[in-house]
Amino acid sequence: DDGEYEGEGQLIGPGDFVGVWAIVTGEPREANFTAVTDCDLLGLSRTKFYERFGDLAMLLETAHRRQLLMNIPEFSRSRIQQHHMSKLAELFTEKTFEANEYITKRGKVLSNQGVYVILSGSVRIFDDTGAITDLTIGNHFGGAYLHHPSGEISNVGIEVLTPKTVCSVLTKSAIESVIGPVLTNLARTEGMRKHLMNITIDDLTVKGILRSGSYSVISLVSLDVTKTLYVMRSVPKRIMVQEGRVSSIFRIKNILSMTDHPFIVNLVATFQDKNHLYMASDPVQ
Repeated sequence: DDGEYEGEGQLIGPGDFVGVWAIVTGEPREANFTAVTDCDLLGLSRTKFYERFGDLAMLLETAHRRQLLMNIPEFSRSRIQQHHMSKLAELFTEKTFEANEYITKRGKVLSNQGVYVILSGSVRIFDDTGAITDLTIGNHFGGAYLHHPSGEISNVGIEVLTPKTVCSVLTKSAIESVIGPVLTNLARTEGMRKHLMNITIDDLTVKGILRSGSYSVISLVSLDVTKTLYVMRSVPKRIMVQEGRVSSIFRIKNILSMTDHPFIVNLVATFQDKNHLYMASDPVQ
């Protein structure tokens, strides 16, 4: 304030800084800063800051979006260079959707491919297995569908639940303008890069059964094109429904797809046919 502060205040020392909020907002300072001891300070005016770095609020927002991308498995497990990641963070745009609007319709040509971050409102994702996931503020979706070719029939529906739902959107076309084709440059693992985008059970050869449980079979399989070995879990859809395991299976899939840790198996692909769901992981040597 404009008067003398009689309290103890906050002591700061070497390496600390003050005045960031004033640079962001341009508003007058709301506090006094008094030297308690002799000290040397480095000062940077708002004008000089803008000349050198640009709008701080925009820089902070871009940094936030960049961190968000790093939390999305399709990006965190890729080999995108850091300067490309920063460029992608700058290409997000905001889009408003109305209640009951479909971003993608199940059974129709896959549309509106991109990464979506919910800023306000909520959406619902559902697929042909009956699994339903409701997402709200701060959640993201769309990354798992970037690898699907344009024109492919979608097996998921994405419906907006609340009016004026706002999402920060990074479109597939924007991504490809920076890194090139998604199919070759945004794979979660090297093995997925060219060969695991659209595999079916017919593309794999079973080498042996590792374990057979009450509702799933785990096999060692080889991808015919590359001869790469993977561990595959197959789950009959009928048993999933009968035993009420739909939610738990998709919970496992979602957790593994978001996890990147040397002590946790790496989920590299998921696919399905009429009767089974399949999850392929890197083998543990």
